[in-house]
Amino acid sequence: MELYLDNIGIIKESKVEINGLTVITGKNKSGKTTVGKVVYSLIRANGNVEKEFVRSRNAYIFSKLNEVSSLILAREAYLYRFKQKEEPLTDTELMLFILGNRNYGSYSSEKLFSFLHDVKNGLASLTYENVRDISDRDATHIDRDSFEDQKLYDFFERRKQHAIKICSDAINIVEDSRAYDIFSFDRLKKFLNLSFCNQINPVKNAKAIGHVRLDNAGQNLVELIIHNKSNFEVLNSNPIILPYNQSIFIDDPFILDRLQEKRYGSLSFGVNESPIYSIDAVSHRDYLIQLLLMKAPVNFFDNLELQKKYSSLFEKMNVIVPGEFQETKEGMFYVDDNAKLNVQNLATGSKLFFIIKMLLLNGNLNDETVLILDEPESHLHPEWINKFAEILVLLIRELKLCIMLTTHSPNLLLALEFYVKAYGIKKQAHFYLARPVAEEDWASCLECIDDNINKGYAHLSLPLVEMSIMQKAAEEKGY
Repeated sequence: MELYLDNIGIIKESKVEINGLTVITGKNKSGKTTVGKVVYSLIRANGNVEKEFVRSRNAYIFSKLNEVSSLILAREAYLYRFKQKEEPLTDTELMLFILGNRNYGSYSSEKLFSFLHDVKNGLASLTYENVRDISDRDATHIDRDSFEDQKLYDFFERRKQHAIKICSDAINIVEDSRAYDIFSFDRLKKFLNLSFCNQINPVKNAKAIGHVRLDNAGQNLVELIIHNKSNFEVLNSNPIILPYNQSIFIDDPFILDRLQEKRYGSLSFGVNESPIYSIDAVSHRDYLIQLLLMKAPVNFFDNLELQKKYSSLFEKMNVIVPGEFQETKEGMFYVDDNAKLNVQNLATGSKLFFIIKMLLLNGNLNDETVLILDEPESHLHPEWINKFAEILVLLIRELKLCIMLTTHSPNLLLALEFYVKAYGIKKQAHFYLARPVAEEDWASCLECIDDNINKGYAHLSLPLVEMSIMQKAAEEKGY
């Protein structure tokens, strides 16, 4: 895939290849993380979008049926009478019974929508006399004057009309032919705004118009014009079909420390400004926690098969983290040779390796995944940096995983360059240097350095050279 960015964060007019391994280096505040955030947002927004659309639509219909259920006059009386009735319920009685008990919670998507129609039609033909008959059936004594009856009739009619309007409005919204496109677009906007904290356009140039385009094999997949956080424009009208359906963003190995507090807590889901759709947008860290807390979808033999299939990968990984994850009443533990260590007590470098191992065993790393790593070397000793680079390249070669990472480490850059050649994936690896745009001191662009990777080493080594010169000068001065 080719990602084009202009006026996104501080990135101007840049193109990035996403195919196997993408490495971005550059100074602090040069926009390196921006690229990962865009890729993460685009894929997360479009991954399983059809499934999420159905889930959101069902949740909307369910909420509207709940509103209608709460409006039905003397609902408790209906339910009591229906339960006492020996002969079969009429269609009207059955509709009210299902509505009152809220049994529609287990309905399939099609059945739920059909029931919404049934409720609308049933309410339209329901009369106050029907309701009074149902409520008063088998009553031993009825003493109600006409004035009271009129008040109850008026009350019933108001509620009935309100309930019918709720059903009609819901049906019109759900049947809108634009609903899916609106949902997909709003989901994309929600994820981008969430990733950038509503500051996706350049902060130092408020009038700049952002442009995002994602192509694959010459086909335009996604193209957006972003005027501000609430004004997005989609330039292509084709359904968005990406070659990847999941993205995972790792920038904090201490996420393992939060597993226990989140196991029994609730992760808050953002809700779109629209009154209809619920968007399952959570931060990249909360999403990672969700994935780590997933039960592995494999049994013992599946797990054994997985480890045999990727034996070389697990062999390298088990040198660093040979143990397994275990959840108990006492907490979350890393277990190695019967020794149990609370995951919070794992060395920070080990946590990064262990997160990747958990994702692999949970089935979350495969050829449909983009793994995004933001400065993963931060807590690693140079020896482990070399091992980490080899594991990343093996993930790409063995699992066909796509990996994007940013780095400040010449050690990691060198190790990746070596293992890319050693394992024969050079054509799938691309290296970039984030550098300032000459005419605008606040902006950066991404320069491909595949043919001159020494630019990356020079940039990363320059501070060390400068310090060596300063040290030599200090020694000459006698201090």
